[in-house]
Amino acid sequence: MKRFAVVLVFCLVVASVTAQEQKGDLWILAVGINEYTANSHYRNLQFCVSDAKNICDLFKAQEGKAFTKVNTLLIADTETIKPTGENILSNMSFLQNAGPNDTVILYFALHSALQDGGYYILPSDLRYETNERLAADSLIDFNDIVNSFDGQGKKIIILDTHYSETAAGIAGGKNIAVFGACRDGEQALESVLYGGGLFTMSIVEAFKSGTGENGSITLQLLSYYVAERVRNISNGRQNPVLYIPSGMDDPLLENR
Repeated sequence: MKRFAVVLVFCLVVASVTAQEQKGDLWILAVGINEYTANSHYRNLQFCVSDAKNICDLFKAQEGKAFTKVNTLLIADTETIKPTGENILSNMSFLQNAGPNDTVILYFALHSALQDGGYYILPSDLRYETNERLAADSLIDFNDIVNSFDGQGKKIIILDTHYSETAAGIAGGKNIAVFGACRDGEQALESVLYGGGLFTMSIVEAFKSGTGENGSITLQLLSYYVAERVRNISNGRQNPVLYIPSGMDDPLLENR
């Protein structure tokens, strides 16, 4: 009987360790920029920094639940690492630490722009060549983001900014899921009433509301909730988009 009990305990421990290994870690790099004071064509934003912090906190709470461990890096106006172009690109290496069973999330809340047929993330230190034209060497080409986002694990880019459809097109074929705030031609809206970007606020709300079946939320299920919520509170002016590449399993993001 004692020998049977020892074997049973050993099997349970092995099963627990195996389950933890399969669960994997989460690596999340979040960038939030409110201050564009040196650039008169782009107004300051109100909630991008707090939205980025909220996303980090939201997923950190999933440590030991959906993920074995949650590793976060926040780049924002108020943080030690400021959201300059150089800092954002150089810290992409943080996500290279992910293993094959891990999930990797890159989150942006900031301004973005289209110029000369390209899609660009606008860092805090962007400059102008002329009164209207942005200096190309001060922008972050989204292609560079995608190409540096080539490590292991399930990879997701979450964009609370404009031109999400364009971003999804660029990421297509790279085995990267893109969940974005709005269609091209729409604005990623902020609201004092809701205290954040409508898109990010709806993500946080979905996690807190227990939306998921059996207490679990996948990326696809999250998108259903967020899309309907954002459409409703924006009166149809903003419609989130989701692209999941063929062959990628629907990533688990919350587990109660």
